[in-house]
Amino acid sequence: SEIAAIELGFSGSTIQFSSPVRIEFAGSGGNVAFFVGTNGITTFITTQCTSDSASGIPVTADECIITSGNNLVIHTKHATKFGVSKSSTSSTGSSTGSSTSSTGSSTGSGRTGVGPSGTSRGAGGFGGILSTSLMINEITYDRCEANIATILVSSDADSAPSIMVHTAKSGSVPAKLADIQPYEQSNKITKLDKHLYEIPISSDETFLMVVVTEQKGVSKNTVQSSVHLTSCEGITVINKVPEITQETLPPVSSSAPKIFDIKFQIENGTKHRSDTDFSYVYNQDLSVSAIVDAQIPLQRSELRMITMGQPQEYVAIKMDVESLPISTSTYAISATIPSYLMQEPAISYWIHIIDEDQNEAESKQYNIGVKPTSIGSISLEMDIPSVKQSNSLVRPQLFVNNKDLPLYGIVSLIVNGEVISKKSQLFATGQTTVNLEWKSPNVNGHIIYDVMASIDLYDKSISTQSAKLHVYPKTVTMLASEIKSLEPITENDTVLAVPVLIYASNSVDSNLRFHVTAPNGQCIIGA
Repeated sequence: SEIAAIELGFSGSTIQFSSPVRIEFAGSGGNVAFFVGTNGITTFITTQCTSDSASGIPVTADECIITSGNNLVIHTKHATKFGVSKSSTSSTGSSTGSSTSSTGSSTGSGRTGVGPSGTSRGAGGFGGILSTSLMINEITYDRCEANIATILVSSDADSAPSIMVHTAKSGSVPAKLADIQPYEQSNKITKLDKHLYEIPISSDETFLMVVVTEQKGVSKNTVQSSVHLTSCEGITVINKVPEITQETLPPVSSSAPKIFDIKFQIENGTKHRSDTDFSYVYNQDLSVSAIVDAQIPLQRSELRMITMGQPQEYVAIKMDVESLPISTSTYAISATIPSYLMQEPAISYWIHIIDEDQNEAESKQYNIGVKPTSIGSISLEMDIPSVKQSNSLVRPQLFVNNKDLPLYGIVSLIVNGEVISKKSQLFATGQTTVNLEWKSPNVNGHIIYDVMASIDLYDKSISTQSAKLHVYPKTVTMLASEIKSLEPITENDTVLAVPVLIYASNSVDSNLRFHVTAPNGQCIIGA
């Protein structure tokens, strides 16, 4: 986005005018106007002035916009920081179930905020801010047939962002990652990951406010955008999804050095692969080693380190380089991080090398915990649906409340006593939400699973209470000659699932005709 902005008065304060003032942005006609409040939230101005004068502000508004030739004019009763930016485009969607098509464009409108959370600040076009790669790409909806809305977002954070959608009819609804991720493969090679989310919507839904939050260490970035639902279905393009080109891929040189077999060693202990699930140091040195294949002699090898959750200013330690006799291009490199350089709750480390032709290579980042002197008060709570269809994704949410300094650990999802998945996590002070995922097995009957989550914090382990998850088959097949009564699936007089559709078929004899009747004689299938 191209952005022009002016600031009136003092930073962090709001000026109230006794009569409205006029602000003109030359050559910005057709752009989006916004103002930044004292809280850092950017609000887009969409109220139209009735005239280019002080009396043109509607009674219910404090600011409005009007186009004057090629210029964009703002009339306002207050001032902090005002600006304009290029607007995004939206396409139209056609109504379904009729031969007549109607314009179904879903347009962002109203006071839509884009602003910071944590330490990230900045203002940008609809759905994006300047200080992060986080952006909303598209919002689509279908409220006539599928009754679903989808949100496509881009982020370069280590984990997928969280999305809360504020609706006019259903209140605030958390969006879930869609079962099918169309960019799953391209995310493996591009710098910016794209994630597809979805929420159910009612047929009479009229408005969606989408708020996207990503976590980077202890900092959070937030973008948001609103959509009015004006037809059966529609799509709003907020930031176009870039095509995958050579510029979007990490640069790779055929002669660049390659790094293999990265291992760590705590003091004089056993060497472990750096992608080991979880380890920690406690007043101990950490040694890191690797094997390098370099066609050109190495000029410099560095072991780089940052404290997790801190600004991205790394400490570099020069690595020792030893040529191996197996090949003239193979080297063993190693370095040690002294204990006094490693700060709690954890560090990230990686290897960066450069050869004499200035070809560079860098390993992925690895994490290791740095145990604090004491672990403060921490509590867990897991939110999980109680009933799910078989062969479907179950997405529990773990809420971790940390009342003290940040901690680092491993979150595990446990089903019937078996660890299903693990992920490392930084727990900042306050509440951290961890999204977990498990695909339930394909079962033929009603099965109950015990599900719980646990956190390993250095040498301490904490678990949630076990929750009961009822899994039932999506479909049940029976021979007509052996058909049984179709009963709801219940547990302690609570209905968990009910049959909603009966389907009959005969793949052996296509000429066979039959019908199914209800106990009251009503024909259900056939004629």
